[in-house]
Amino acid sequence: MRRSLVLPLLAIAAAFLSSCGEPKADLANPKQFRKEPLTLRLPGNWQVEDEMHEGGIRHISIETPGDAMVIVQIYPEAMANDLNDYAKAFSEETAKVIPMGTMSGLIFTDLPDVEGWKAMKETLNMRLATVNIPHTRFYYARSFGEQHCFIICQVSTEDLDKVKSGFELVRGSVAIE
Repeated sequence: MRRSLVLPLLAIAAAFLSSCGEPKADLANPKQFRKEPLTLRLPGNWQVEDEMHEGGIRHISIETPGDAMVIVQIYPEAMANDLNDYAKAFSEETAKVIPMGTMSGLIFTDLPDVEGWKAMKETLNMRLATVNIPHTRFYYARSFGEQHCFIICQVSTEDLDKVKSGFELVRGSVAIE
């Protein structure tokens, strides 16, 4: 799984360094993303920034106009970790790639399943020099036949209310054929 995390982790580091506030998710004009076998919807003011397929793993990065992001990864069922291991590995690897920054106060909380997705929440503090920015990450996992999908949603905690409905739109619309 390490190789599949490198690009999304670099995107998180860039988002952390370029933090500039967050507009509200535009749910009135949703966009459709479709690349076999995946379809999903995203808010009209969000965009798919990166899409790749490597070693049997599909990776899609969705960025907002601010610093929030969504990562969708699809693994063959036989290669997928459980959600707890996946979330902790992602968090550990993210901490290693934030240049000149640190992460602390990592708290993982299991959440109730939502619409067939297993769910976890991570709260953490990202610190760069003297700036401390509390962040929230949501992790979701669900099997679709022979495929296993993970979704990571990350935002500075102060902007969570602006993007949570967008996170829910993406998660609720994911379909894998």
